[in-house]
Amino acid sequence: LTSRHDTISSVTLHPKTGASKMNPEAQRFLDTFLSNTASHYRGTRTDIWEDSAHGPKNKFKYTCIERGITLADAENHLAGIYQVVANPLLSDSSCYWASADNDNYVDLVNFVPPNDLPLNFSRSKSGGIHAVAVFETRQHAYTARRLMERFARILGWWPCEINPKQVKLTAETPKGNGVALPYFGMHSVP
Repeated sequence: LTSRHDTISSVTLHPKTGASKMNPEAQRFLDTFLSNTASHYRGTRTDIWEDSAHGPKNKFKYTCIERGITLADAENHLAGIYQVVANPLLSDSSCYWASADNDNYVDLVNFVPPNDLPLNFSRSKSGGIHAVAVFETRQHAYTARRLMERFARILGWWPCEINPKQVKLTAETPKGNGVALPYFGMHSVP
């Protein structure tokens, strides 16, 4: 294991963008989680701890970033420096990925991810589980939501939070809602 400083100092940064000249894991992360390019959120840990169903939870502070996710953002997310919260909903009401979020901690104590569903599972920062479907081609957000609802029912999670939350960006929701992306602090994408 290396410390965060060891990891960061070993990366060669691009002089203008701050991104590494070559980081295949960060590029793979960006390619996997193609998201709304209007904005995303950056989550940073605070010194505030809250009680949760399974113990203390570190509270995060979120800042809206008025641009899409960059390679530097992906690198920082994978390194655990700050968390990227993104909206899968694109401006044409399509998406390349969708997620279901189960925060029913009692049911998740002994959860074993099934191998027969095309989903990636990861723990959320609160100890819940995110199930993420990544599509080979764009899917209409309505179709993606219905598919994730179906998976959530199969998993016994329904009702639960599904992302994208909207099927269309509107004047009331011009940026939509985001979800914390998986693999925070894992340094690579499985």
